[in-house]
Amino acid sequence: MLPRKNRLTKNNDFLKVYSQGRHTNGSFLALKAMDNHLPYFRVAFIVSKKISTKATERNLVKRRLREAVKNILGSIKAGYDIVIFSKTNIRGQKFLEIQNEITGAFHRAKLVK
Repeated sequence: MLPRKNRLTKNNDFLKVYSQGRHTNGSFLALKAMDNHLPYFRVAFIVSKKISTKATERNLVKRRLREAVKNILGSIKAGYDIVIFSKTNIRGQKFLEIQNEITGAFHRAKLVK
């Protein structure tokens, strides 16, 4: 689980990042980020029902995404709100592939120190 201060939870913040954030695309996930002018970053994950109608499968994807971000927690730049969207082909991916994709997306978005 991510620390509470690193979680993006408010709907207004989601909408702001979604409408104004800069976009980075990957093979099975997309990332949007924007400045939040805080001394820390906040991240959120979106896994839609297009991935699976079963909540257990969507939760598995979310847990893997959270753990992948947690592994690079110390190297993420402060001062950003980040929303990670999963695409439909993420369902069959292994954790290491997800972790590599997350790391690559953060590098492409220039969110790594």
